[in-house]
Amino acid sequence: MTRISSLFFDKLDYQLLQIVDDVLKRGTKSRAFRSLFVEYMHPHGIKEMAAPQGLRIAYAVISLLGSFENGMARDRLKALRSLRDEVFLSSSGFYRKNTARVLLQIMKKLVRPGNSELNRLKLAHDFRMVSAGNPRKIRKELAKYHLVEMPEEWNQYAFDDHVHDANTKGRKSPTHLIMDAWIKGIREITVVYYNYVRPQVIEELLEAGNILDIKVHVGIELSARFRNKFVRFTWEPNVLSDTTSFQKFMEKERVIELFEEGREVSRYQQKYVFDVLNEFNSRHSNDIGKQLDLKIPVLDQDEFIGFVGTGQPSILHLGRFIHNKLAIYAEDKGETKLTPAQKELLRTLTVRTIIDEYLAPAKNPQLHDPAEPHKDTELPELLRCNINELMTRLLRLHSSSKFTLNLANLTAQDTLELLYDGGGMITHIEAYNLKDICVDEQRTQLTGQEKHYKLIGRLQKALNEDSVITLKSAIREIIYDYDDQLEKLQAGSEAEAFKAMQRRKPELVAILSDLEKFHTIYRKRSLRSRIGSGSTGQAEHRHGMGFVVLDTLPARARKPFYRNSCGEGCNRIPVSALMTKSVNSKVGLSRRELSRLPEGKAGRQVKWTLDSFKIHAGKSGNIGTLGGLHVQPDNSVESKRETDSLGNSWNYLNTNIKNTAKVLLGFIPAFLTFFLTKDWWLLSYFGAVIWFAITGSRNIIQSVLGGGGLRRSPLLPWNSLVSWSRISDSLLYTGFSVPLLDYLVKTLLLDNTFGVTTSTNPILLYSVMGLANGIYLSSHNAIRGLPKGATVGNFFRSILAIPVAVALSGLIGALLGMAGIPDATGILQKWAAIISKFASDGVAAFIEGLADRQANIKARIAGYKMKITQLFSVFSKLDLMFPEEDVLEMLQSPKIMMRTLSKEARDLEKLIIVNALDLMYFWLYQPRSRKALSSILQSMSREEWLIFYRSQLILKRHKEISQVFVDGLVGKDFSKALSFYLDQSPQYLADMEKLGKR
Repeated sequence: MTRISSLFFDKLDYQLLQIVDDVLKRGTKSRAFRSLFVEYMHPHGIKEMAAPQGLRIAYAVISLLGSFENGMARDRLKALRSLRDEVFLSSSGFYRKNTARVLLQIMKKLVRPGNSELNRLKLAHDFRMVSAGNPRKIRKELAKYHLVEMPEEWNQYAFDDHVHDANTKGRKSPTHLIMDAWIKGIREITVVYYNYVRPQVIEELLEAGNILDIKVHVGIELSARFRNKFVRFTWEPNVLSDTTSFQKFMEKERVIELFEEGREVSRYQQKYVFDVLNEFNSRHSNDIGKQLDLKIPVLDQDEFIGFVGTGQPSILHLGRFIHNKLAIYAEDKGETKLTPAQKELLRTLTVRTIIDEYLAPAKNPQLHDPAEPHKDTELPELLRCNINELMTRLLRLHSSSKFTLNLANLTAQDTLELLYDGGGMITHIEAYNLKDICVDEQRTQLTGQEKHYKLIGRLQKALNEDSVITLKSAIREIIYDYDDQLEKLQAGSEAEAFKAMQRRKPELVAILSDLEKFHTIYRKRSLRSRIGSGSTGQAEHRHGMGFVVLDTLPARARKPFYRNSCGEGCNRIPVSALMTKSVNSKVGLSRRELSRLPEGKAGRQVKWTLDSFKIHAGKSGNIGTLGGLHVQPDNSVESKRETDSLGNSWNYLNTNIKNTAKVLLGFIPAFLTFFLTKDWWLLSYFGAVIWFAITGSRNIIQSVLGGGGLRRSPLLPWNSLVSWSRISDSLLYTGFSVPLLDYLVKTLLLDNTFGVTTSTNPILLYSVMGLANGIYLSSHNAIRGLPKGATVGNFFRSILAIPVAVALSGLIGALLGMAGIPDATGILQKWAAIISKFASDGVAAFIEGLADRQANIKARIAGYKMKITQLFSVFSKLDLMFPEEDVLEMLQSPKIMMRTLSKEARDLEKLIIVNALDLMYFWLYQPRSRKALSSILQSMSREEWLIFYRSQLILKRHKEISQVFVDGLVGKDFSKALSFYLDQSPQYLADMEKLGKR
């Protein structure tokens, strides 16, 4: 790998890139990497010594984005679970969830093929910088990838009621889809399948949702006869949201029969796709070939099926398949052999253009469109049913099923009839779908489809308001619209269409006459709305998945939606969500539980509940889109040439150089202030050095105090706890505080203007300086994007430092007086700014050090609790496996236990070893782990302590555990981890024994 320049990027950036390349080269089936997914291995445990975080995240992402082969679902779910732990537990600071979202997004781009070396280096550097948890950097990266900042409480109302995965016409596996939904911030999602779904697909989908805490619904889209068209609706059996009962439901004979009929419908619809492919080969490919002067080979149907993979072949798949092939053919021919006109044509041949110009039914009239009903004897039985027959059959399968009517090809009159005839079986209408809006935006203006949506919205509102008068008015309005359509047909001399529509009017009037029955249908149940994107992850000029109710976002994240300055990533749709906000107090929680809540939320929990959606066409509401417009790159050879540049080169400057520059930038104003305003050589030449030494020492003391203090583990040297980038940031900003505090405040304002000095009024002097320092600290903290709690805290800690500064000044003055030094007050006046600075940083080192200490203890407690839960789970399994044995007694003798487990429970033996190694690593390498474990032990019973302690006695079996390392417990690079185990396990077990005695 060639280096770009020594001025840019860090050694660790190149190492991360090499790690990713190694993972990509060796693939997801590498035994060395697969061992990192061993159950119960903690991200902050023993595997830290064998594989860096970047490798583990990269391998997990590649495993997720990779194979759709049968049997790979389990591996994808393992990867997702490991990925969740890696990004959740590695993110620190105030923005853990938002940091984790950005880390996943960057790694997805980093492992994607086709990036230049410079771009990959930029991504590697961004990944490392985001890992540090800088709020400003995180927000910048969120905006860069069109990701909306979500509340850390993770209580946003973000959803999508209609998306597709790779098992229909999407491109993502169920696990990949759920991961992307979590990255976008979605908390509730409905995945729609055509005609049928396989049990293993639902199992993967629901399990992935459980891992990332996303509420997943499964919908089956079916078609039914209605007049001269097919009506589409989505069936959502509630049982499929329950992971424990869906298998029993899928095993029902009637469900199996239904899905077999659904497969027949899919085969019937897919036959049309293959017919269009043949038609393209015979006619359209020649036309394109002549225009581009290309010889386009016959497209192979089997290759197309392989391209589709596990999904159901569709016209969208075919359009993408042809688009990709044309790109390959053009690239083979070469850019220089294409004329400007041919390049322009190739550029305009997007997936959508190919579909519209060559694959649409209007371009192939000799083929019958399966979306249009006809008297074909080969028509599948399921497509012969009307909507009421089909929904009645589905209700027999599950009585609490929900049915969502798709309005894409329906008029207001169609919807009125269907709702009336359905007798209340239709529970939802898909009132808004981004796919239909994008496709039909121009057609809507021409045909008045928008007016139909308005009429349907009024009808829905009337039904839900339980008002006969409003319902009557809505129905009459729909009938009046029908009369307008009849008049237009009559004026246009379309006699046959006019007669057909005229015969329908009495049926609409009959609904008005039977108003009481229609009103009664929805009196006890609301006709609710669904809002979906129809996202497939591969359609061009389409919004990606996801919506969010803006009221549930932080104020900072809402602003771009309302000022329309966020580009394609955040548009508001003409729908409003009526929400109920409930605030629950944490009165019943302990102090420890309260301390684990997000910053500023320790006393309350905010929950949002959806009441209803309100559609208002033409006027933006309070719902924003989470996905930007996906634009497919064109086919031109020129478009393949990537232009690389560093962009903002400061962001990618070598960290050592950047930190040095920050320190120098801050040192210059500090030095000049002392040099130009002080006549005493010590302050003139060394005042800035002293000022910087105070700030640097404060940061180091704070870090060491937070990480364990003087009683920390011997394997944790003090400098391993210090962030030099954090210190350089502090030195940058503290340098500019010197002219503010020493010259502007102390000299010009207080001394020269008001005559306030250490001799006249020391309390007022230090109070004003402390106040000024607090305002300056809060201001630059806000500029750096730190949370409000930290900003306010830094203001008040400067106020708290005022009495310390006064006392320190008095003490120094007394010592100078006792030493007989003349003009002690004059000396104190010269040193007043440094005394104030020393007091402020001393208070900060203590307060922020304690805050870091608490943060580390909380992180360690969370890690220990996870491991202890796993440890007790293994113990429970042993109890069940050996009901006649005293398992606790068996743990006392590791030799007997391993001999027993090696015969009957080898997997449990490995889990016990993993738990013991992780716990040992915690104790010796994780900051404040000793305090955290001591705190947890106070709430343990004697039996629980014995289980905890004796399960770790397995570490005495050096020979057996060494063999486990050699066999690939942490991959092939096990030497460091093995050496750590052999060297430290005796002392660790001795420490545990002492801890138990205490």
